[in-house]
Amino acid sequence: MTNLAAIGHAMIVSDLMKKPIITVKSTDDLAKAAQIMTGKKISELPVTNSTDSSNLAGIITKTKLLKH
Repeated sequence: MTNLAAIGHAMIVSDLMKKPIITVKSTDDLAKAAQIMTGKKISELPVTNSTDSSNLAGIITKTKLLKH
């Protein structure tokens, strides 16, 4: 098992994060989020405020989508 506390002492989070950031708006329908996740082969999407795309409202996961 990997000791997560020992990982990344020479790196910072931005070295591993995906770029560009792919988001959906809080008012987008679930089908759009599912289509993006499938097409981009990702399991989470940041959700932005519908009126201010720089404001993070939450995160939607593939697991949560599949429950609906």
